[in-house]
Amino acid sequence: MSHKLAAGIIVLDGDQILLVKDDKGWGLPKGGTEQGETFKQSAMREGVEETGYEIEAKEVAFVTEFTSKKHGSYLQVYYTGDIIGQTHQELDQEIVAVEFIPIQRLREYITFHPWILSLERWLEKRELGYHFYDLDEIGYRI
Repeated sequence: MSHKLAAGIIVLDGDQILLVKDDKGWGLPKGGTEQGETFKQSAMREGVEETGYEIEAKEVAFVTEFTSKKHGSYLQVYYTGDIIGQTHQELDQEIVAVEFIPIQRLREYITFHPWILSLERWLEKRELGYHFYDLDEIGYRI
């Protein structure tokens, strides 16, 4: 079984973090890579498509890999980023909200184990990290 590949971006503004909400809930802006696209290019494209902000991807913050028998295997690379402009592009149709929220309230918004645990570790140490989660063992939600 092959991995499903995606990239995302972390944008901080003081003690707030940029999140997006779709039909599955809240998370960082992210999405699948397209043919011929690097993870970094994917992160920047998804940033625009999901937030309406032009975001410059900087360095890799963390890599998250997770698997389950039901959903398969995923590999996601997250970058730090800075807003460098705003577009007038319509957001992806599945995006219902874009907000900066206080970092201390992250667990009220993000409950998916691979996303929240990896992000919290990065926010605490600000060091590149790799995280693997077997969702059949730990479950999906905190």
